[in-house]
Amino acid sequence: MIVLKNVYKCYETEAQRIDALRDISLHVKAGECVLLKGASGSGKSTILSLIAGLSKPTTGDVVVDGKRISKLMEPFSAHFRRENIGFIFQRYHLIPTLSVRDNIALPLIPENLTAQVMEKRIQEVMQLCAISHKASALCRHLSGGEQQRVAIARALVNEPKIIIADEPTANLDAVLSEQFIETMHDLKKRGVTLLIATHDSQFFNLPFVDQQIELKNGVMIS
Repeated sequence: MIVLKNVYKCYETEAQRIDALRDISLHVKAGECVLLKGASGSGKSTILSLIAGLSKPTTGDVVVDGKRISKLMEPFSAHFRRENIGFIFQRYHLIPTLSVRDNIALPLIPENLTAQVMEKRIQEVMQLCAISHKASALCRHLSGGEQQRVAIARALVNEPKIIIADEPTANLDAVLSEQFIETMHDLKKRGVTLLIATHDSQFFNLPFVDQQIELKNGVMIS
């Protein structure tokens, strides 16, 4: 499903060269849950960005679902993301002046689906994420936990094969973090491949996590 082979990611300025990732090799099977852990700046988000095709490695290969995503140019990368990947961000990135339903619907707009199919998908993910009762509410009026559920529903509405979650519980309390973990477990049961970058200890050693990968200064240490 996902293969990183001898990946380096470097950033250069006039003053210095920064090695964000150094010789990263990783293999993720379809339906696995993989945890990337490490302090801020360790390289977790950089790996997620490469897998999503949001950035390219300096050297090395990134293959996702049989495609060399590291070689895809825009707009092919954008199309690949839209078809295969759902994102759950630390700060949700919802549009506060739109309703819950309209925020969830946004990823479907480029798909040219019929109104009936679009509405069916929206209703299904709202029900899955227990947010149907807030469908018409503006997102700026939601609690943090409700916003998180909207963000999850939006990530799922395109029926992606892969969910990428970058520090998803950073703004949640312990109870809401546990609810998020339960949702991730449910998604894994449905066969979704999960990549979660976090330093939240609640994720460590969960029974449904298949791989825990620790990073430090751009290097895999475990």
